[in-house]
Amino acid sequence: MMTFKKKITHVFALATVSTLIGCGGAETKTDTSGFDVTQPVSDWKLVWSDEFDGNAINTNHWTHEVNCTGGGNNERQCYTEDPSNSFVSDGTLKLVALPAEEGAEQPYTSARMVSKNKADFKYGRFEIKAKMPFGQGSFPAFWMMPTDEVYGGWPHSGEIDILETVNLKTVNEDGVVENNVHGTLHYGKSWPANDYSGAAYSLPDGISPADDFHVYAIEWQEGEIRWYVDGYLYATQRASELKTKADGEITGLNHRGWYSEYFDATSGELTTYWDNSPFDQQFFMILNNAVGGDWAENTNDLGVDAAAFTDGQTFEIDYIRVYQCTQNTNTGKGCETVRAAYAQEASEEVPNGALILGKAPNPPVAAIPVAPGAVFDVFSDADTDFVVGHYAASGEIVIEELDIGGDHGAVKQFTFNTDEALGYFQLAPGNVQDFRGYATLEFDIFVVNDNGADGFVVKMDCVHPCSSGDYAIDKPAQGVWTSYSILLSDLVANNGSTLDISNVNTPLAFFPTWGNQSGFVAQIDNVRIVAAGDSNGSTKVVANFYDDTVIGDIIFNSYNPDGFVTATEIAEGDRGNVIEVVKTGDTGNWYLDSSAAPLDISGYEAGSELVFDMFVVSADVGVELYIKLDSGWPNVSDIIVDSSTLGEWQEVRINLQTLLDDDNAFSAGSFADDTSIINPFVMEPTGVMTVKFDNIRYESPDNSGQQIIMYDDNVTGDIVFNSYNPDGFVTSSEIAEVDRGNVVEVVKTGGTGNWYLDSSAAPFDISGYSANSELVFDMYVVSADAGVELYIKLDSGWPNVSDVVIDSSTLGEWQEVRINLQTLLADDNAFSAGNFADATNIINPFVMEPTGVMTVKFDNIRYVNK
Repeated sequence: MMTFKKKITHVFALATVSTLIGCGGAETKTDTSGFDVTQPVSDWKLVWSDEFDGNAINTNHWTHEVNCTGGGNNERQCYTEDPSNSFVSDGTLKLVALPAEEGAEQPYTSARMVSKNKADFKYGRFEIKAKMPFGQGSFPAFWMMPTDEVYGGWPHSGEIDILETVNLKTVNEDGVVENNVHGTLHYGKSWPANDYSGAAYSLPDGISPADDFHVYAIEWQEGEIRWYVDGYLYATQRASELKTKADGEITGLNHRGWYSEYFDATSGELTTYWDNSPFDQQFFMILNNAVGGDWAENTNDLGVDAAAFTDGQTFEIDYIRVYQCTQNTNTGKGCETVRAAYAQEASEEVPNGALILGKAPNPPVAAIPVAPGAVFDVFSDADTDFVVGHYAASGEIVIEELDIGGDHGAVKQFTFNTDEALGYFQLAPGNVQDFRGYATLEFDIFVVNDNGADGFVVKMDCVHPCSSGDYAIDKPAQGVWTSYSILLSDLVANNGSTLDISNVNTPLAFFPTWGNQSGFVAQIDNVRIVAAGDSNGSTKVVANFYDDTVIGDIIFNSYNPDGFVTATEIAEGDRGNVIEVVKTGDTGNWYLDSSAAPLDISGYEAGSELVFDMFVVSADVGVELYIKLDSGWPNVSDIIVDSSTLGEWQEVRINLQTLLDDDNAFSAGSFADDTSIINPFVMEPTGVMTVKFDNIRYESPDNSGQQIIMYDDNVTGDIVFNSYNPDGFVTSSEIAEVDRGNVVEVVKTGGTGNWYLDSSAAPFDISGYSANSELVFDMYVVSADAGVELYIKLDSGWPNVSDVVIDSSTLGEWQEVRINLQTLLADDNAFSAGNFADATNIINPFVMEPTGVMTVKFDNIRYVNK
């Protein structure tokens, strides 16, 4: 089975911070007036310091590095131990960046000093009092690296940047004077896939770190590092925290922080760890005064301003002091210098939040069995357990249910009478739904009035504050129905997401861009969660284009302006003929041409698919493969399919409606006309690729239906009546019911026990049933004690049971009950959490269990596979 990538625009959530180029991450403008600056508590004990008194650098503390390698950042200096570049005088250490002699290996000289194997620490408070150099190209730093690379080379064993500045006092194009300091962590995968996270802090009132001395510090303890300027805590970073169930099963992330990746000592496999590593080992300190490099030269005024270095630029240090926490020297905990909001993310509600999200990937989460193409209905024509609502910081959203007829019938209409609100589909408080095993969030939207909205955002929540975060998508056009299909994996991986897909209470929240909403009116329909794969159950071919030969009026054709595309029919073993397409350059495509008899696919059933077999022989790195429907340029819809698997045949299935709804990647806003498809299959690689195709066709669901009767007047096949009845509370009898023939009446007089149809002699395998298959039965509730609920179950042998509670509140009348089998299978055992029925081995295909006293009759019990 192949997957495809939907072309959806990614942008970050409603921004409360701005992004900087380079290592510094996000900048925060902080008003410190609301906080009392707190000094380190007395439990911090000074364990090491260099006050830089006297007239020489202490070689028991520091070693000079001597090299011209550019620090790994393409910097412009040679580091020397020459006294002109580093010296102690008047109670301070000076690291001076100077112009080099003409013809030197690098245009500048400077100094870099390290404390490795002389002053190495695990946890503590690290302070530096310093005045920074300035000018375009200046790049001083006080930072830490691991003494022993326990987890591997950089960045696997981590890097802690306590203090960095770049280009101080330069003025950007907006007239803002650069005065930021940066604190950053580096970790994760090997370069260039390495990760970093951090924050920039702008000193109050535009003060420049180059004008005077300021105290910069971190407090580093087990699982947490905090950054300070003059005692003010401006950033907090933490180790990632896994979200787990009571049984230890991992379901996601409670906090996305740092992480590590290194080779497991036992298995030898490269493994990801969401724990305190790599920041749980000894680190040493580094002081350096760099010039230029990738970050500095690509920020502010760009490059290096030679005039700024004519007389040298000095990084001047008054002292460096290291403290350890006497409360617990093993963890460094117990001496925290903290303030309000230090452990909260910055937001509109918490503008002074200091917690920085890291770049940890999502942990693998156990899947649950969901049938291919299963559809979980959130809202269609009828209300489900999900209710509509809104949140508004001011004003309101008016929500109405309208019957607009046609294909959509009942829809929910949202009218924004505010600029600060979102609408949602949500379960009642305390209820959640497990969507593991599903692939996409899908919904249809009709914008009645755009009213100048700037953009459109969706999100999925797992009980606030657990959320995907704001996920921006292409704004729907006004006056037409637009369908969206958003990968759940993209929501999980969204910047800032903590989404636990097994614990969702709000599958869809949406809003036009915050701040410009008033007057926006939209109708929402067909909100659903869909599993990957063939959504059709059984299918029928409705249009066959190629199998050994072209079929009907179809011919081969290509758009080939530069002669890069050739196609040949070749014999392939047991397959007969296949088509091999070779593309040797960037332009051109190949297609099946049905212009002699265009196809009208507008009447195809929902769930219809373009299906074909594909074998990618070879492809240049980065080349993507578009599959298209074409009604004549520019009326084209296209989608990118996964072409990364080489050397094997694979079946590709693309939902036709999804494909039709995706606009022309090369002419935005244009779509194929589903009433006049002149090229029903177009393939276009973006570069060099060789690929073979076979069995190209359109398929639609075969809804002829199949009923498996288990009881109607009597049991069928190998089924027998049975019960679990430890206390004798359950009795059942077959009674005659006028116009119905026989029915089963079950009487329960106490709290324990159930009644069921027993097929253990010939268990059912329902794993191949369609996504829309149902357990259907007629029910008549004679009587029930107050508060008694009725469970309906599928049973594969205790505790492998799936169950749902059905509505049994209507007394005294027959009613038909329909339960989607995939929904039922996906609901775990209410009395043994985390266990599910095995779809391949259903030994009790219908189980009823009231939680107390109830009398109820059943008839026409069956499975409908449709």
